[in-house]
Amino acid sequence: MSGGLASDGEDERLIELFLDARFAERNIATNTILAYRSDLRALALFLSTLGKRLTTASREDLQEWFSHLHDVREFKSSSSARSFAALRQFYRFIVSEGLLAHDPTLHIEAPRLARLLPQTPSLQVMRLLLEGIEREASSSSSKADALRLRLLLSLCYGSGLRVSELVGLGCGVLSREPPVAKILGKGGKTRFVPLLESTFAAYDSYMRVRSHFIPKHLKGISPYIFPSSSLSGHLTRQRFGQLLKDAATRFGLDASRFSPHKLRHAFATHLLAGGADLRAIQTMLGHADISTTQVYTHLLDEQLQQLVHSKHPLAKD
Repeated sequence: MSGGLASDGEDERLIELFLDARFAERNIATNTILAYRSDLRALALFLSTLGKRLTTASREDLQEWFSHLHDVREFKSSSSARSFAALRQFYRFIVSEGLLAHDPTLHIEAPRLARLLPQTPSLQVMRLLLEGIEREASSSSSKADALRLRLLLSLCYGSGLRVSELVGLGCGVLSREPPVAKILGKGGKTRFVPLLESTFAAYDSYMRVRSHFIPKHLKGISPYIFPSSSLSGHLTRQRFGQLLKDAATRFGLDASRFSPHKLRHAFATHLLAGGADLRAIQTMLGHADISTTQVYTHLLDEQLQQLVHSKHPLAKD
């Protein structure tokens, strides 16, 4: 391709060509596709300020892009690593398609992904939240809202579902015999997650008021357990997160400690602290690689240190 400043349309065409091919070949999760599109569009916009386009960018241009990302306040290392993955795969694709002679990412070192320990609510704090929600479900004037939140919490903290999996649950995916939920996770992979008896109790109570959340124009019919008037037809991730923080505030708890993702972390860390097998937790979380789950072993490391310092005879001396 010739040099010079390309139109936005040309970069956009290449991005969509890449995403279409990637989605078709590997069945990548929709959220990943959206993130890659955003990353590549952001790069294209940055390059345009340099008088470049995606197909004329040099290795130095891309290194400058990553330096820019590093300087962006609160840009997480995980986001930087994902952006690098998007770029590397994009350039490999257009080279393979004969649209570019050389891959400018070949000699760029991937950003190091910081292995941050999951920040989770403690068991005591979780009990306070659960007790507060239980009180509201038993006596709240907003009965339907309280029962829905109790079921959401039971599925998120009790089964470790990803928030996207949770809010989009379809009717009929929960089974009593055996007590499991059939979850369609990342990459279209199906897994079966055990359900607690208390979850079914919360489910039965909520289903009696579920029609309250179905938009009137649907005349009482929705394929989702958590219907809403959103464009997706079900409760959004953002709305669940806000409901969770609002509840924490009502109960006098620090709302910053709570999010759907932190509840998923709490599910894993509290199970591990109780003696659960790491492989079992990996299966329930839907992690493809055990190394992703191993980050939770920091909890055991802390407990072992406390045990040695408090129980070992030399520590007493």
